[in-house]
Amino acid sequence: MKNRVVITGIGPVTQLGIGKTEFIKNLLSGKRNFSQKIPDETKKKYPVNVDYYVPAVKLTSEQTDRKIKLFSNINSQVVALASKLAIEDSGITIPEDNEIPAILGLGVGDLSSGFKNYEKFITEGKMDRFGAPKVMANAPASWISITNQLHGECYVINAACASSTNAIGEAYLKIADGHADTVVCGGTEWLQDDKFSIIKLLEGLKVFDSSPDGLPRPFQETRSGLLLNEGTACCLVLENYETAKKRGAEIYAVVTGFAASMDAYSIVAIEESGAVIEKMLRKLTSGKRIDYYNAHGTGTILNDKVESEVFKRIFGEDVKNQPMINSTKGLLGHTFGASGAIEAMVCAIAIKYGIVHPNLIDHPIENLNLVSEVKTNQEVNTAISASFGFGGHNAALLFEKVEGKNE
Repeated sequence: MKNRVVITGIGPVTQLGIGKTEFIKNLLSGKRNFSQKIPDETKKKYPVNVDYYVPAVKLTSEQTDRKIKLFSNINSQVVALASKLAIEDSGITIPEDNEIPAILGLGVGDLSSGFKNYEKFITEGKMDRFGAPKVMANAPASWISITNQLHGECYVINAACASSTNAIGEAYLKIADGHADTVVCGGTEWLQDDKFSIIKLLEGLKVFDSSPDGLPRPFQETRSGLLLNEGTACCLVLENYETAKKRGAEIYAVVTGFAASMDAYSIVAIEESGAVIEKMLRKLTSGKRIDYYNAHGTGTILNDKVESEVFKRIFGEDVKNQPMINSTKGLLGHTFGASGAIEAMVCAIAIKYGIVHPNLIDHPIENLNLVSEVKTNQEVNTAISASFGFGGHNAALLFEKVEGKNE
């Protein structure tokens, strides 16, 4: 018999808020527009064709540990903070002899640290002696364990934009199958670069938003592409339901399903029929009435088209019979490897507090139950979070209330 798995802690470090309280407050207020225009002077020096981006989340000196800062890059610092916030929110006590795993989703990683370090060598003839541990892809996961003294398995899952959805899914399976009682999991991404070389790397794929105000508009008929978010992180604490219940933990939601698949079609493009994604989502939702669907929703022309068509095939074209749909990327931009963790957290918040944020669009794709304004006191018993990544990686999670009610 499988163990039941619940979410007992959330730790966002995003532009929408650092920590649960600030994040939910801004989610309710409809606060948005974190996009910033790349200055003309900068574009003359570093010629990129993209106009807007979301600057990386900023930490205060009080929010970073001096020891971590010396040996790590900012990517590790933000996820270390996210893990601390999630653990504090969960109320768990970490025993010295624990075997708690840390599983992290990471899409690209911090390329800019390597760029800057080599540039320093070229211009000054010296390099950062801690440069290697700063750019290691495993470093952010390691810092979760080091910061919180977790002695279980610790590793990174890389599946592009589906990375942290897979990381949460892996954490869910470990607890469900009895291999762990508690897991700290989530995702991070850090694409900040003052020369915008990372944006330049992605330009050739023609995926960026070209709207005059820089806002992405997932599921709008006139959408043009994604808005890059330079850096965020989010962690969650997953626990065995019986353990959480015994200690009187506050439970956000039950994780009741995880599915993943592979298009095996293109290294950069979603497969246009959506057949593999449809099969995966049908398997996950079989026999369930879904109240809320947090979409991958990048705002790119092809991705939104495929996702909306798959959605209609599964749930029908009558909006009255469809789950509510939104895209958190419409608020924060695309956070790549961190996106799945943020969106899973948004699903947990919807189930626990009945809050569903709107899609900030004015010409929506027809026959989709797209949320147009902030919903509060909304009954959400079941929710899906879906992620699709470069390379053809697909993943989705199913969340439900504890025994049909909040606890």
